Amino acid sequence: MTQVYLMELGEVICKCLGEADPSVQLHGAKLLEELGTGLIQQYKPDSSIAPDQRVPVSLVVMFWTVMLNGPLPRALQNSEHPTLQASACDALSSILPEAFSNLLSDRQILCITMLLGLNDSKNRLVKAATSRALGVYVLFPCLRQDVIFVADTANAILMSLQDKSLNVRAKAAWSLGNLTDTLIVNMETPDPSFQEEFSGLLLLKMLRSAIEASKDKDKVKSNAVRALGNLLHFLQPSHIEKPRFAEIIEEAIQALISTVLIEAAMKVRWNACYAMGNVFKNSALPLGTALWTSQAYNALTSVVTSCKNFKVRIRSAAALSVPGKREHYGSVDQYAQIWNALVTALQKSEDTTDFLEFKYCASLRTQICQALIHLLSLASASDLSCIKETLELNGDMVQSYILQFLKSGTERDDTGAPHSPQERDQMVKTALEHISSVQALAGDTAKRAIMGFLEDILAVYFDSSGSQAALLGLTNR
Repeated sequence: MTQVYLMELGEVICKCLGEADPSVQLHGAKLLEELGTGLIQQYKPDSSIAPDQRVPVSLVVMFWTVMLNGPLPRALQNSEHPTLQASACDALSSILPEAFSNLLSDRQILCITMLLGLNDSKNRLVKAATSRALGVYVLFPCLRQDVIFVADTANAILMSLQDKSLNVRAKAAWSLGNLTDTLIVNMETPDPSFQEEFSGLLLLKMLRSAIEASKDKDKVKSNAVRALGNLLHFLQPSHIEKPRFAEIIEEAIQALISTVLIEAAMKVRWNACYAMGNVFKNSALPLGTALWTSQAYNALTSVVTSCKNFKVRIRSAAALSVPGKREHYGSVDQYAQIWNALVTALQKSEDTTDFLEFKYCASLRTQICQALIHLLSLASASDLSCIKETLELNGDMVQSYILQFLKSGTERDDTGAPHSPQERDQMVKTALEHISSVQALAGDTAKRAIMGFLEDILAVYFDSSGSQAALLGLTNR
């Protein structure tokens, strides 16, 4: 129906926005927002609407061209009616990204210029709506690599983060999170020009603002820590080696550590654990040697063993699985503490008095098993005795859960990463190959014990799955 009558609905919206009565104009803006949101839903990857049933992008471009050439800009500039202005901002943020990229450049510039201008509004409704709209635009593929637009948007958002209104600050923090998501997307593209051209001074300002925002109310804090994780992930060696960044990096990580540990809303702590995982992805940071390393790991191991919310435990276990080198886990004692905490967390994976948490037990065990196998695949000769001691005490329990992990390979864990049974058993094989390659000290029995433990797991798994060829290969080896 929308496809057939889209332009007719556009005429209705234009007539409403052209009326003298602000309440009628407001209804027109609301209709435009709903219509725009519906079109965006059609083009989402998980949309159930077949591609040939969607409103064509060319028609959506025509529709928005009519809106932008019509009374919408007047509604956006109507400072006498801030509610209408805010609603028009919401409508402008509902444009389909694929359509925006196909608008004439002067129409694109009109949208951006009006939003950046309205960010200076003294009205908190308008400012909140503008902050949110900028957070939507900064994710548009056609804008996210535009260094000038991203920088202008960052400065506008940072200004809104200082606002007296909690709603404005909450929207600005959400947009800052989106903007830092864009930094990460740009970092993963082959072209390094964006990273090279993005201002180091602006990065410092963003870090400082996000640190302050992490001390705000939960509505602001949850996205502030998300932004901190992305910013610390984005930092390049050229930034990290500068003295002016050293202090701010330390402050940012301490802000994340304290947020992981505080009694806050689940979303806040979940985001803080996720952010910590993002920090660990930056190989340029001195993870493993910096003083904050042990504090970060202590915070995550505390959460994985004792947090009442299992989704937060899952995310902390995922963060503990991120470091890719043994040296990133620090000293032998630090490694042992992480290993033992994960084994304890596995033991306590059903300990909850909240019935609602039980549905996350399997996902929690999956993530802990992945973390344990990951740690095994990086272990050094000095770590083996600690691992052996734990397995002597809890080997049967750990083995049973790893076997469950191998057999339930089709489920999707909380981290969003699906693993096939083949991928899972390959993880255990990789750990076994690594342990077998470790140069153990003379007379050390730990290596043989750990190898036997992993071989037994694979033998039982292959036997139960009927993979005789794999079992024979394992036995021969």
